Amino acid sequence: MLMDFEYMFSGLSAFEVECKLRQIIENALYQKYGDKPDELIKKRIIDEWAAMERSDTVLDVAALYELAVWLKKNNHPYWMRGCAGSSFILYLLGITFGNPLPPHYHCPVCHSVQWETDYLDGFDLSKKKTCEQDKATLIPDGHNVPWQTLWGYGEHVPEFDIVLPKNLRDDFLVILKNHWLRKKESDVSVSLKMNSEKLSASLSNISFVFRLECSSIHKTFHSKTVDASCVNISLSAWQTLLDYYDGYNEQSILGTNTFADLISFSGIIYATGAWDDEAVFMNRYLDYAPSELIAFRDDIFHYLIVHGFLDKDAWRGMNYVRKGLDLPVITEEMKHSRDKWVLDRCKRIEYLFPKAHAVEYIMFRLKAAILPENTQ
Repeated sequence: MLMDFEYMFSGLSAFEVECKLRQIIENALYQKYGDKPDELIKKRIIDEWAAMERSDTVLDVAALYELAVWLKKNNHPYWMRGCAGSSFILYLLGITFGNPLPPHYHCPVCHSVQWETDYLDGFDLSKKKTCEQDKATLIPDGHNVPWQTLWGYGEHVPEFDIVLPKNLRDDFLVILKNHWLRKKESDVSVSLKMNSEKLSASLSNISFVFRLECSSIHKTFHSKTVDASCVNISLSAWQTLLDYYDGYNEQSILGTNTFADLISFSGIIYATGAWDDEAVFMNRYLDYAPSELIAFRDDIFHYLIVHGFLDKDAWRGMNYVRKGLDLPVITEEMKHSRDKWVLDRCKRIEYLFPKAHAVEYIMFRLKAAILPENTQ
């Protein structure tokens, strides 16, 4: 099995790895969004690359890409938990499954992009809209996950957590022990430990957890495409999709009618303090859909951006709330705006999930067990 593993960046200097990775990203970007990508998309790439350099994780991303290519080639299922799905670069490289850009249409022929600011998730856009220029059917996409939730602004080192099949642990240990990243950085080590739940290994800032049971995962996992056409089946199978089987009661969440609601539902049920009596009242009696409530740390970021905060300050405020602390700065405008209810919610929250984790897990579950095996 290990004979076909290709160390794609072995023998290269750190500078050469960066140059090669840049070219791979550029090729992937042009393949998806054409040779003249939208300005906002180009800015996203520039901002993320700068954040990767600040956090010194460019080599980690190269190693992840190398591993993802091998996993797909050998049809090994996996998914990235935590905040990794926030990165558009990781998505372009095929490491993560969900497109974190804001909701938009893009044309597969002329590669034009139309941003749709009235929607919370691109999968909820109409599937029948056509391009005015070439009449091609437009592709709806984008789950609106800010890159800051992974990369930050240099105050922390991002962590990349990848969940893998149990039967890969021995092979992966060999791969990691002979890895070029381990040889390139003297402080990088490979560790393997056993506890009551799982076997795990690590390489630099990448952690591997071996817990997937391949017998329960469709064999056509990597050949499936999760896109906007999957919304109906996602909503009809939401309990299986989210592993949520609590019976109906007066605290049950209502109104899971869109893909945005489905994603938010998963954030609400795993957060601490996001689903209390007040949130129940808002959902049940004031008709707030799950996607209109505070479900993720990312919701706090977007809220602060709407109220005029700079990206870095919004990221700082988000980190306060997600850890159970109140917003560090509250303006007079926020106190009197229509969404002033958010301020009270921030005081009640003890922990908020990253939206990227929810998106990636839902994508994984759709590919692993929900979508028919012949879906491509």
